[in-house]
Amino acid sequence: MGGNVTGINKKSGEQTRAEKIPLKKIGRRNFIKKYIDIFKEINKIFYKEHGIKIWLKEENISNGLQFNGSTSYIFDQSIPDEEIEKYKESAGDLDIIVPEGLKEQLWNTLDKLEGKEIIKNVWYMGSNKPTISSIGEQINCVFKVKFDEYYINSQVDFEFLPTEKDGATPTEWAKFSHNSSFEDAKAGIKAVHHKYLIQAIIGGASIRDDVVIVTKASKPEKYKIAKLKGGDLPRFLKFNVKSGVRSAYELQHLEDGSVWQIDGKDVYKEIPTKDSTYENAVAEIYKLTFGRLEDNPQDIKYFNSFVGIIKLMKKYLNKKQIENTHKRYVDKLWLTSTSRDGKPQGVQVLERDDPEADYNVKISGYNYFCKELKLKPNTKQIEKYYKDFDKYGKNESIIRKAIKDSIDD
Repeated sequence: MGGNVTGINKKSGEQTRAEKIPLKKIGRRNFIKKYIDIFKEINKIFYKEHGIKIWLKEENISNGLQFNGSTSYIFDQSIPDEEIEKYKESAGDLDIIVPEGLKEQLWNTLDKLEGKEIIKNVWYMGSNKPTISSIGEQINCVFKVKFDEYYINSQVDFEFLPTEKDGATPTEWAKFSHNSSFEDAKAGIKAVHHKYLIQAIIGGASIRDDVVIVTKASKPEKYKIAKLKGGDLPRFLKFNVKSGVRSAYELQHLEDGSVWQIDGKDVYKEIPTKDSTYENAVAEIYKLTFGRLEDNPQDIKYFNSFVGIIKLMKKYLNKKQIENTHKRYVDKLWLTSTSRDGKPQGVQVLERDDPEADYNVKISGYNYFCKELKLKPNTKQIEKYYKDFDKYGKNESIIRKAIKDSIDD
């Protein structure tokens, strides 16, 4: 979760650990004003160095459009301060979108700013990306910021994502795939639950037992049933946080054009990931997920939040689809696996080194899920997870593997 990055000054070796930002204590209005000034100054410095701006429309910083996660509604100044501070007393980090083609230039600019005062009472302490080759999809930084008598080591994540043709406005998918709903925050549910539930429902609700999956080389005269990753039944839709939703299987036909069947069941083959076409229009993903044929503006609005998706589940899914989604959602929150030598090799750790905090983040959404859908909680899997937490709660390589494995799921 946010607020746990260590920024490193590569020249001096000084390390600065980020901390939670006490939003209510320092005042949401002060917080917004300070960071608007910070980002505008970085934009100015970047322009002087590279001849282009990072954010072509600086008004998108002031209105919250340039941000992801909870930062987007914290900066949405149409929401009153008292409303934000009531439900969001602290913030873990700030997630700001940067056009994906500027990652190397931004890294170079930040490299020159290490240890320097950017504006009055704001110092850039460094990032966790020591080289350009280590950037990946974002640069996680720490800024020391003075708010009145408080000095806060605050985390800023510069997220490199696609923009529209204007080069300024984040694409719909860039926003949706990293969004955080204020409706969820008011229900006490962290944004991560929205993404986990989307992955769970897309996989769970698209499981089919009325088809046969054969291997790539299979032909009607000689075929072999495929062994499926993750279970015996195929999940026809898969979610990729970078690209969208793809169809995982393709219907097979005979030479005369009729559908190939085995024992009365239609035959499908898996579509390789590299050959897949992804759908990333939110309205279309909503229709694929719930089997709808037409857009429904209210439903699509619900699709943008965790609490909204549960309303859609009640409306459109049958009992079996809900059960399958439940199982996958639990696995997203509390799955562990072991290698042959008995060592843990895949876990979903949200709060490193802190099982109590990890539990509190996860259980809020899970309790809501079970209560609203009248499901019995899977306490056995939860208990097993925390019983073994000390084996993997400090292992970053295991955590990274878990994250990687969940990207295309």
